[in-house]
Amino acid sequence: MQTVIQVLASAAIGANAVVHGTEIFGAVVLRPAIAAVEDRTLTQLLGHVHRVADRWFGPIGAGGLNRRRGHDRARRPVHRAAAA
Repeated sequence: MQTVIQVLASAAIGANAVVHGTEIFGAVVLRPAIAAVEDRTLTQLLGHVHRVADRWFGPIGAGGLNRRRGHDRARRPVHRAAAA
């Protein structure tokens, strides 16, 4: 059990490092680069980024929505008709 916990903790730390690294890259490199382009170019770029992200991350988002819907359903109070 200890090994499983250590593996899961390592995976969580690695996932956080990837997210944090991506955010730092965006702040340090992408923001100044994108600030230098024209509005039309920026709009086209972001359209392409969203198209690619929708293709790659659609199943992930759908899975999250399904889990959330189940969580909300589990927390919803059950109303029963009063016994006659």
